[in-house]
Amino acid sequence: MALDPTTSIRHDARAMAAALATGGADAAVPATPGWDLGRLLKHVGLVLAWQAANVERRPEQVEPRSLDLGIPAERAAYGDWLVALADRSAATLEAASATDECWTWTDDRTVGFWARRLQHEVAVHRWDAEAAVGTPAPFDPEAAADAIDELLTVVVHRADVPTAGRGETIHLHATDATGEEVIADALGIPDFNATIALALGLPIDQVVYSPSQRPFRLADKGKPVPALLS
Repeated sequence: MALDPTTSIRHDARAMAAALATGGADAAVPATPGWDLGRLLKHVGLVLAWQAANVERRPEQVEPRSLDLGIPAERAAYGDWLVALADRSAATLEAASATDECWTWTDDRTVGFWARRLQHEVAVHRWDAEAAVGTPAPFDPEAAADAIDELLTVVVHRADVPTAGRGETIHLHATDATGEEVIADALGIPDFNATIALALGLPIDQVVYSPSQRPFRLADKGKPVPALLS
């Protein structure tokens, strides 16, 4: 059974902190090329702090650069910092109603958007952190399938990103959860169509994904396509 968003955020932040304690801040993170664990935890911490501020000050839009983030001077302390931010994030979500008006960068201007977004953001990077130091725990298939649905129906559709598809259609079937996605016009995201074509080969009519592995890692006939949507 999938964890609720706030429990998931708390759990996965602690798992990231444990990975940092195991591997150290300088450990490379293969799933996010060019990043180490310190940078990964800092990234997630910044996102959590921004989300919490937007929910606390709803419906005001909060400029990220205006926040006092309290980033530790020593990167080894990023774990405790991240856990504290995750607890604050979860608390702000629990204190609000999912339907409360709140600024977001999508058409869904509710607190519920942030609960879903942060659950998946922290979960994916928990996997990244654990994979950097060992074997990552799998995702709950239902939560991972929802993460892919969110990516395809919410995350990529930003007002500041122009769209111009070329008529392609991608059909995704979950292999270890109930769910499928049919994406008309291949999302209409510049270069996304070319990336899919390069990775899978044309014509594209069906793609299989396995949610219990890292979400957004698409597969053609069961063969992973590295970092396609990482």
